[in-house]
Amino acid sequence: MRKIGYLLLLVPLVCLAQDAVTTTSPKHKEQLGKKENIQSSLNKVWEDEEGNVHYPPNYEYSPISRENYGQKYLAVMMFASSKTGKSYFKAIRIAKNFLSVPFLDEISPNFKNNIRSLFLSQIEKDIGKIKFREMWNAVESIKYVEGENVIYKNLRTNFKIKYPKNWRILNEIEHSRIEGSTLIIESPAIIGKNNREVFPSVSVSVKRISSKTAVRDFFQFWENVHEKQGCKFSGVVKYKKGLKSVFEAQSGNKSFKGEIVCFVENNFGYYLNLTAKPDVWKQAKKQFDKILDSFDIVKEQATNDKQSKRPTLPQETLESQESANFVSQALIAGGLDLSKGSDGKGTGVDNKGAIHYCEDLALNLIKYQDFGELILAKYDEDRLKSIRKADIVLFTDSKIEGITAHAAMVTESKDGKLKLTGHVGPQKDGSYSDYHLSSVSKFFPEIYKKMYVYYYSE
Repeated sequence: MRKIGYLLLLVPLVCLAQDAVTTTSPKHKEQLGKKENIQSSLNKVWEDEEGNVHYPPNYEYSPISRENYGQKYLAVMMFASSKTGKSYFKAIRIAKNFLSVPFLDEISPNFKNNIRSLFLSQIEKDIGKIKFREMWNAVESIKYVEGENVIYKNLRTNFKIKYPKNWRILNEIEHSRIEGSTLIIESPAIIGKNNREVFPSVSVSVKRISSKTAVRDFFQFWENVHEKQGCKFSGVVKYKKGLKSVFEAQSGNKSFKGEIVCFVENNFGYYLNLTAKPDVWKQAKKQFDKILDSFDIVKEQATNDKQSKRPTLPQETLESQESANFVSQALIAGGLDLSKGSDGKGTGVDNKGAIHYCEDLALNLIKYQDFGELILAKYDEDRLKSIRKADIVLFTDSKIEGITAHAAMVTESKDGKLKLTGHVGPQKDGSYSDYHLSSVSKFFPEIYKKMYVYYYSE
């Protein structure tokens, strides 16, 4: 199982928020240097006398703006020509952000086409399609400046937020094994009591949850965690489709005030924590309210493969890829050669001869192996009786948002009762686990609407 408790995610988040609002500027910088998860390069963000915000020109995580897009373009050129894995990934990160920036279409209609044709296509040729897709999918956040704000989008956990461009990112975690994400942003210093600099902060934490989890349950979990740490809440109110509440906390001679907001959608739980010292709360709250109002959850678009007999799965998750890799490794161990990939040219094959994408695996079995195909759109025990041990199954058209295709191997077959073995199989609650001799009905039709069977044709 790939489940990590909410508490493990909260501890560094809350500690970081407390540090952000209770330190003076010199001490604050010293602490930042000690925190491994915080990208210290962002300390170089600075604002000139005219109010223009400056970012390190080659820093691939900083947002794209009208002022720095030329430098960013040169950075893509530099990274793409360096011919190393890390440099390729930096180039892909900036390029993927470029393709999402609206104002570039106004500046030059061909700008994005040049990014695709001059850089991305060449990188894909250099490193291969499978490695390119892995790098491309690993870039999960988009950032660009629009007016006086940074637009931040997380493509994996489907949220968007807007914050002032002179704020900085303290911490950002994209894909992790708990299928979540974390973003912590911090305001420029505000002068509080005794001329003390304080740094109000906003954190966003997202975690995949069970489809049965209600927003009140999710909120109460976080409320209980805060109360155990000494926070006192002043009532809960509805906010949009979620819930929010203001809290105060005292730790020794230090105190702070905050607000938590929770939403549940797309099988994700979204938790926002807005924190500041009490003496600057009113001032910080004005910015908090604008940031909170900008927070939006984007509905996932389901993959549509109804127009093609072949399963078309362009947005396979890492879990889908791992399931295909597991099956392909088993086929290789059994003597099968998958080196032709999905197109006869090795597309989708890694340096060990394995295939990592369900779609590529299906195409290889049909085109270049002696495998037939059976497609089931409904559970039919009579048809299942024809399936034998060592056949390959591929499930598509998930009923649960966020779950994509899954590949497995038949390891037991008796009178239409099939048992499967596979890697990182999806569960109804949205979690994943490895399994052996699990019933096919656990996946089809419980989770998936379609089942493809690939069998050896004698």
